[in-house]
Amino acid sequence: MQRTTIARGVWAASLAITLGLPLEWRAASDVTLDLARSGAILVGERTVGPFALGVGAGALVYHRSTSMAPAGLAATPSNSTFAGVGTIEASWRAHVAERIAIVVGVGVDLVIGAPEAVTARDGVIEVADTIRSVQPHVSLGLEVGSW
Repeated sequence: MQRTTIARGVWAASLAITLGLPLEWRAASDVTLDLARSGAILVGERTVGPFALGVGAGALVYHRSTSMAPAGLAATPSNSTFAGVGTIEASWRAHVAERIAIVVGVGVDLVIGAPEAVTARDGVIEVADTIRSVQPHVSLGLEVGSW
């Protein structure tokens, strides 16, 4: 994740950009997908000492490709799905040098429009699995700034 922050006193605004690596998603016992999540989220936060609480919103792109399909099912072409996201996060900063800090964050993302894994067998379409709409996240970062 790359995060750019502008701060004024106890208030800050950040733009967090993530590029996801593909991970295996076992959508059904016989269907496996490779799925990557990337996105951009704009966050506003309020700091109190080394702690901060933030609220944000943004857009995500889920890219998937079928890596295993059972006999009788044809793998679909790679595809991308767009989704909205709202987030709440808390963070803690520990300054280790004049302009360097370690940042630990925890939060929850609420994804709107997350993709589903769908199979079509004999003309019947069924949802094999869905991405959870509530997704916890944890981050550890190195902050370099001009404070």
